[in-house]
Amino acid sequence: MPFDVLQLVLEVTAARRAGRSDASAAKAAELELERRFACAAWLASYGSLAPGGRNHGELARCPGTWWQGTVTGFRAERQWPVFTFAERGPHVPVWLLHSRELPAQWPALDAFEGDEYRRILVPVWQGDQLFAVANLYEAVIPVTAAEAR
Repeated sequence: MPFDVLQLVLEVTAARRAGRSDASAAKAAELELERRFACAAWLASYGSLAPGGRNHGELARCPGTWWQGTVTGFRAERQWPVFTFAERGPHVPVWLLHSRELPAQWPALDAFEGDEYRRILVPVWQGDQLFAVANLYEAVIPVTAAEAR
């Protein structure tokens, strides 16, 4: 992945984790990623929002195309599936949705996911190629390598 893309993703993710996504540097990084990748129209799902998942119906207002890919980090099962992005973590399978309707649905999806998750941006891979930079709901309480499966 181009170094600058990774740096932009890490900057936005750090700001969102700290609850300061409106910081000017993070906002500039997010705008650049949006310009390059149209991130607002992409969702990576590792759990219940994916096709066949018990909460897939939450995306009923978001018709689009699904692909398979991977993200790096740690996935575990708590009450629900949880994930923590880690740049050098193992590859975790995800379903990737592209929908022009997602931008209008982010407030409802954020409310549905609640306080236990935060929406971050992650690089999504197909094989060894960067496929997209997408939104993903990350666990607020990080998944440890020991609990990951």
